[in-house]
Amino acid sequence: MKNKIGKLIRKARKEKGLTLQQVADLCAVSNSMVSNWERGMNIPAGDVLIRLAKKLGFIDALLEDDPSDEEIVQQEMNDLKDLANSVNSKLDALCDEFMPSAKHNNTLGKIRDIEKKILKLEKQLQDISSLKEKINKMEQHISISNNRDIVMNAGSEKKM
Repeated sequence: MKNKIGKLIRKARKEKGLTLQQVADLCAVSNSMVSNWERGMNIPAGDVLIRLAKKLGFIDALLEDDPSDEEIVQQEMNDLKDLANSVNSKLDALCDEFMPSAKHNNTLGKIRDIEKKILKLEKQLQDISSLKEKINKMEQHISISNNRDIVMNAGSEKKM
């Protein structure tokens, strides 16, 4: 935001043919303060900024919405994806031209990757089954302990 305001001040000042000192005089500040504004080091106070924007004619530009950082990042991501797709297409074309069997090798690689994933899933299923067995044993143990406590409590109540 500071940078946007600084750029607007500098652009408007230059378009009006004003020096830093002339803008400083309009705002009753030093020319080094105006320089700091233009470089984005800080920004004028709200009332000074509005007065300056009106006098230099950039009030409308000041009020315009900037794309959010999220929108900028999303656009850059989309540009990178497009670039990656373009590079992949060119690589595929080169592979087809110079190594026709490369696609076959790529298919074998994908099959091997799928096989590895299946083996990993099978291992996870075995782990889940083992956990289920342990849970069942723990539930049985808890049930036996609870039944024992109930019997013991019932026996002590009879004695009273």
